[in-house]
Parts: sequence; structure tokens; C-alpha cells
Amino acid sequence: MERVVKIMPVGAISITISVPFEVDDLRDLVDYHELRFNDGTTLTDEVRSLGEQIRREMLPTLIKPVQAIGDVEAYTVFCIEGPLRKVYAGEEVELSAEQ
Repeated sequence: MERVVKIMPVGAISITISVPFEVDDLRDLVDYHELRFNDGTTLTDEVRSLGEQIRREMLPTLIKPVQAIGDVEAYTVFCIEGPLRKVYAGEEVELSAEQ
């Protein structure tokens, strides 16, 4: 897992988490939508905790700090390398993006 933190000039925080994956079927990506760790916490919990840690560390330098981080805007994006293939009638064929 890789994480990138960006602090915007307006004071917003952007946290990007990258997780490598390999699946045989696009439907298998559903499992990656809300990752859950072995201890029961989710990736969203981890990102919220990291955001709060960043807020606390920056507190002495902030002009109008918020008391706590509000709701997060989470987006799940998958970067898929092609060509995609599927087996039809025992033969492997390439799929178009529309398929």
C-alpha cells in the first residue's frame, strides 16, 4: 500500500492510497471498493486517522483551523492495464473497453 498526502494552499488535505491488485474478472474489483484490514478497521478509518494526525501536526501554523475533520469525500479509481481477455466457448478473446 502506498499513500500520498498533498496539502493545498487553501488548507485542504488530499490523501491518495494506492493498492496493487490482480484479478481474473472485473467483478472481483468490488472487494477493493472498501478495503477492510485484519483488525476490522477499514481503509476509510485509516485515512480519516491520518488526516486527523496531519491536522493536529499543522495546528500551530494554521490561521483558521477547523476543530475536527468533517465528512470525507472518498473516490475509488481502478487503473486497469489491458488488453482485457475473457474465455468464450473455450477460446480466449480480447475485450474492448465497452465490453
